Amino acid sequence: ADSWQDLPAVLEVIQQTSPRIFAVGFSLGGAILAKHLQEHPESPIEAAALVAAPLQLHRTSEYLSSSLIGQVMSCALAVGVKLAYITSMRNSPHTAAVSTARVLMATRIQDIDDTIVVPMNGYKDRKDYYDSNSSPDVLHTVQIPLLVLNATDDPVVPPDAAYYKTTNPFVIHAETQGGGHLAWGAT
Repeated sequence: ADSWQDLPAVLEVIQQTSPRIFAVGFSLGGAILAKHLQEHPESPIEAAALVAAPLQLHRTSEYLSSSLIGQVMSCALAVGVKLAYITSMRNSPHTAAVSTARVLMATRIQDIDDTIVVPMNGYKDRKDYYDSNSSPDVLHTVQIPLLVLNATDDPVVPPDAAYYKTTNPFVIHAETQGGGHLAWGAT
């Protein structure tokens, strides 16, 4: 989630060929985009959409642990990251602080955060990582048109109508009854 720090450089390159920039972030990509918009109000992005984006990483982590489907999703996400680690990241100099044994024992995405993300990026712990990369204020502070799309049956991002309420005229929050986590085409 801390890739939001890379976006200014990416946007600078995009601006060389495209005078107008509109952005869409899906899932963790949406969280990255939201954090960028919160931290860089001068961003060249003219409008954005966040689709099933976990804006509050603490709450998302807790929510994943609160239901069977969430636990299955957390395990599936952990398996995907473990495969990426084993096949391409393990020998990288960036993973020197990572314990391969602990990675292989990880069964939840929270374990991945603890064993890969935190040590690889210099965070004190998972709480520090989540605090540093959540964007709780973006809905109230963003100054560009922003569509936030969620589904009430998303097993990853908690449905929280109160959180998405804002008087910010730039924000439209749309919530569907179905769609899961990025599965609107299947409903």
